[in-house]
Amino acid sequence: MNIEKIAHDILFKIIRVIKKEENMKQVHKELISPLVNYTYKKIYPYIVLVFCLLILTFVIIIIILLLILKLYLKKKIK
Repeated sequence: MNIEKIAHDILFKIIRVIKKEENMKQVHKELISPLVNYTYKKIYPYIVLVFCLLILTFVIIIIILLLILKLYLKKKIK
């Protein structure tokens, strides 16, 4: 029996044990939730920054469009 076969069998048994409902809940509670929370806490400031930049960009675009429209209307009236 070679090492690949043994490793494959062990991995298959581990996966089968982890897929049980009570083990899935434990993995979610002890591993996945903390990882997601940690990642969210680390990335949250960047998400806020990007959102603020998008809002600022949108406001600047609106202001520029209004200025262009104002200039266009002034030229049209004259």
